[in-house]
Amino acid sequence: MRHSSTVSHTSGGVGVKAKTTQPATTHASNPPAPPVSSGAYVNPLAHARVTPERIDQGVDYSGSGTLGALGAGRVIYVGTSGTGWPGAFIEYRLTSGADAGRYVYYAEGVSPLVRVGQTLQPGQSVATMSGGIEVGWGSGVGTQPLAQAERQWGNGSDASNVATAAGRSFSALIASLGGPPGKFEG
Repeated sequence: MRHSSTVSHTSGGVGVKAKTTQPATTHASNPPAPPVSSGAYVNPLAHARVTPERIDQGVDYSGSGTLGALGAGRVIYVGTSGTGWPGAFIEYRLTSGADAGRYVYYAEGVSPLVRVGQTLQPGQSVATMSGGIEVGWGSGVGTQPLAQAERQWGNGSDASNVATAAGRSFSALIASLGGPPGKFEG
């Protein structure tokens, strides 16, 4: 269950369906490398050492380093406590590229380097990570991922290791940008 908190947030949601492209391979780890660009987007994991974990509402990774912005955007939410996640939650809305209008979130073992209202450029530092994180498509509503907003995720999904359409879509995007896709479990 996600809980609301008293952190800064702006609204303006967009109802966009998640893509369902699935990655073909997985990688054991991703050492820092120059960002790979796909039009307006870059690999947000390029400056972190990560090990991919499962795909669920988004994609889980363990590791450390700096997370960059996927693309140009505007930060709409930064919370460090009371997020309903085991840690912080950061969300920004993409303002350019094929997914303009969609939201991206970084959650769990992240430490924000941004503030609400800040504009981002592709690859710009958004957070540092240590330990486990989750990244994926956000909903633009509090700390709710798109998978939850679109009812792809519910009670029992975590125990079943459900890979949602939103999680698979985000994993495929990361892979197309040179990052490691998540793992299918369950």
